[in-house]
Amino acid sequence: MFFVRPDGRPWHPSGVTQRFRRLVRQAGLPPTRLHDLRHSAATIALDAGVDIKVVSEQLGHSTTTLTRDTYQSVTRAMHHDAADAAAEKIRRNRPRAA
Repeated sequence: MFFVRPDGRPWHPSGVTQRFRRLVRQAGLPPTRLHDLRHSAATIALDAGVDIKVVSEQLGHSTTTLTRDTYQSVTRAMHHDAADAAAEKIRRNRPRAA
């Protein structure tokens, strides 16, 4: 990621980090690193059904394995969806009463 000032000059990375920390604090959010946003973006995109290859390329990763193993988090909703899918499979395959 590359940040520039209105006149096109680049921001120094530490300046971007300091500004981000200040905005997080002012918003009353828990401590969050700028890099954490990459992980969140990957998790949200993958949970939304975006193909792993697309997410991997957007993040500039060399392999989809890196993206999945390092950047995708399992959300509470994903756990619920997995449980619902298993329950539905059991319901569909249950023997019918005569």
